[in-house]
Amino acid sequence: MVATPEIRPHWTPARIASRSLEILREEGLRGFWFKLLGEFCYRRLLILRRPLADPIPAIEARVPLEFGILEPGDLDDYLAFHGDDPREQLEGRFRLREVCFVARSQGRIVCANWACFGSHYIRYIAYDLPIAPDEVYLYDSYTHPDFRGLAIAPALAVHILNHYRDTGVRHAVTAVIPENRANRRARAKSGYLEQGLMGYVGLGRWRKHFHWVRA
Repeated sequence: MVATPEIRPHWTPARIASRSLEILREEGLRGFWFKLLGEFCYRRLLILRRPLADPIPAIEARVPLEFGILEPGDLDDYLAFHGDDPREQLEGRFRLREVCFVARSQGRIVCANWACFGSHYIRYIAYDLPIAPDEVYLYDSYTHPDFRGLAIAPALAVHILNHYRDTGVRHAVTAVIPENRANRRARAKSGYLEQGLMGYVGLGRWRKHFHWVRA
């Protein structure tokens, strides 16, 4: 798989300060510490897997939603909703035939989750994750801050799980930063189980990756 290049957003001092306060508020001091380690020598992600043969709960958001798939022509709407990923990077995802599921409220995108098959290059840990033929990998789940706490992410996740179960996929796989408690709660509500860990330790250009999965 040819990975799209990583393009980082422009980080101003004000943006860094704002993001640091957001991490402290949402993930606590432990999360802030691991974020700091991640900038220098150590990053890891929890691997979550969900058998689609298991019952999928019915979860309804507390606001009316419309579910759909993002089209390349809707990138302006997506960037207005979540502008951290540059347009070139998103266009690269479409070239790789990755799919973005979105939830809209009154026409506005309020939540999104990407999906892919085959393999996926995880930029956060610089690792090409193999994906089994009967699995779909879900990543980059994001809910607009104004719409958090309304069960929107779990409702969209259930919609995605039902979609892929109906197409014959057997498992859904995703990965989360361990300190992201909100994301872990949302995934648990959708029936995911924590199965393993992947990441790296390193210094400078040297990195040693690890990837283990429970039997």
